[in-house]
Amino acid sequence: MKKIVNKSLQTALLRGAVAVSGSTCTAVTALFFVDIYAVLTTLCLGAGMIALIDEQIINNLKNK
Repeated sequence: MKKIVNKSLQTALLRGAVAVSGSTCTAVTALFFVDIYAVLTTLCLGAGMIALIDEQIINNLKNK
């Protein structure tokens, strides 16, 4: 049970880190190119990264 709790915590921390870096990236992008498409692209990339991390964590849990 403790392992599962630790994994959940790690997942939450990873998601938080990705969200923060994604937001920062979006803010910087918005400053340099005041362009809605650039902002949307950055947001989509951030969402894709979260999905990939989730997939890796799920695969790691399945393998154990």
